[in-house]
Amino acid sequence: MTCKGICSRYKAQKPVGTGRYASGQRRCQICEIFINWEGLWCPCCGYRLRTKPRNLKYKAKLRARVEADAASAKSQTIEVAQVSTVAASSSSSDFVKTTLETAVSKGWTKTKTVEELRKSEEHITIKKARDLVKEAFDTKNASVEIPVKITAASSDFVKTTLETAVSKGWTKTKTVEELRKSEEHITIKKARDLVKEAFDTKSEPIAIKA
Repeated sequence: MTCKGICSRYKAQKPVGTGRYASGQRRCQICEIFINWEGLWCPCCGYRLRTKPRNLKYKAKLRARVEADAASAKSQTIEVAQVSTVAASSSSSDFVKTTLETAVSKGWTKTKTVEELRKSEEHITIKKARDLVKEAFDTKNASVEIPVKITAASSDFVKTTLETAVSKGWTKTKTVEELRKSEEHITIKKARDLVKEAFDTKSEPIAIKA
């Protein structure tokens, strides 16, 4: 295995304020260079890339930095604009609220939801049931703007990626892969934490005002 010079295309610049390994860079011992590369093997010589330092001192530093990044990501708040509340009438029962919540979360058809609402002891009219269902489903389908607060230096790319992932129903794996494409060289651990918090927030139940 010898260096063919291809690695120079992927040469990584030394990051500011963080370590090379912590920022996702990898080192080839044959080419003796740090590169930005997602694979496990050097694209130049084919040798396995190093993702962690050898020295115990630097290993401890990397571990501490990863833990600090995880704690920081956990403490950051990903604010999701509240989904518009579904208005039932002031006399709406718990049955009506529960039915609308279930319909929205489980993807019932509008017809089925109207039929279920009609079973209420309040003898809801068809018109009223249809109005409640329409508002509930319109709220569900409305685009939700997700202002993501990560760090002061967070790029629009990261924010947009999380917003798109939540709104279009991406898998967590795909979202992590997209976040790793950021020029900020986000670590896999940090990307996973951000994705987990964004998806957990998305799963919060819809509040229905009585």
